[in-house]
Amino acid sequence: MAITIGFKSMMNTKRVVLFSTTGQWKRTAIRVLMFAEPTVEYPATLFTGVVPEVIMITDRNTAAPPLTW
Repeated sequence: MAITIGFKSMMNTKRVVLFSTTGQWKRTAIRVLMFAEPTVEYPATLFTGVVPEVIMITDRNTAAPPLTW
């Protein structure tokens, strides 16, 4: 089951909550979301300048630095 809403509706919200627990696959994307300027290459970054509250929920493995030795 899924619900689909348009991007315009998402940009007019007061809060966005993003969940990611896929480990290494999303480490770079999380850092881009937190530290980079908005870009269409990473659509989640578009929320940071428009939506008042952006919350990222992740697990410890996904939040680890991308290059761990």
